[in-house]
Amino acid sequence: MKKRNLILGSTATALVTSLTALPVVAADENPFQAREVQRPAGAGQKIAQGMCGGNWEGRCGGMMGNMPPAIGPAELPEPNSAGAKLVTQYCIQCHGLPSPTQHSASGWPPTVERMNMRMQWMSRNNSPMDIKAPSEDELRTLTAYLQKHAVDPQATTAPAGPQTPAGKSALDILQERYARGEIDRKAYLQMLEDMKQ
Repeated sequence: MKKRNLILGSTATALVTSLTALPVVAADENPFQAREVQRPAGAGQKIAQGMCGGNWEGRCGGMMGNMPPAIGPAELPEPNSAGAKLVTQYCIQCHGLPSPTQHSASGWPPTVERMNMRMQWMSRNNSPMDIKAPSEDELRTLTAYLQKHAVDPQATTAPAGPQTPAGKSALDILQERYARGEIDRKAYLQMLEDMKQ
């Protein structure tokens, strides 16, 4: 038993020492928080910490399964407008078509910015998904469209559109996820603040 512990301890120490000796630098502002690890042999290897920044299980475990229900292009407000066409063109590259009522007007810009960073990075780095990223003009049009048709947090009635599972509000779902330990307190408070915007 002593010999086994000695071997495991030595192996763990060697592994930690070798990993900490590697220089780690940000890889071109990758929104996936990838890091460029330079090996002694000179070969570079990107280590992606996940689209959700290393807290994969807590914040984004089963990310696609936790997406709100998708809608069809014809269900978008002003479906023939330039904004609706851009939402359809770019958003469905990675997930279902979102309803503009999924966020408030102030909640859309940070969401669009985060998604755009991912699209920009994936389009530059030969993603196997063949992702295309919007131009600055397209991005402004897309964001303005989503803000124009966003949910009004002061409204007394629920907006029309897809309902959350079992007719629960977003707040109910957030509280349940926090109670189950799926998200930590910091993430819970941030999401709660985002809902108020």
